[in-house]
Amino acid sequence: MNISINLAQDIYPVSELSLQAKQLIEKAQTTKRPLILTEDGRSVVALLDIGEFQALQEQLQWLWDWLDITQAEHGPFLPHEEVKNRYTWLLGGIADVTTN
Repeated sequence: MNISINLAQDIYPVSELSLQAKQLIEKAQTTKRPLILTEDGRSVVALLDIGEFQALQEQLQWLWDWLDITQAEHGPFLPHEEVKNRYTWLLGGIADVTTN
């Protein structure tokens, strides 16, 4: 997944969207980079390939899950066994490791 933006190639005034929507959509799909649309010189919206958007959502969910696990292991949030059972799918073999 590439969330970098090419400042020379990926920024367009919002008026370009109405003039060349299909080309901008194809560019976002091809490059997998977000396109930034501006209005009055300010960024107002990002155009992003749906697969890249989905991957970002999945990464964010994974990070939130990992944060839950970390908090559970280092604070009085959830018992260790409950965390292991809840996140076995995420940790794979790591969940089978026992602590002393």
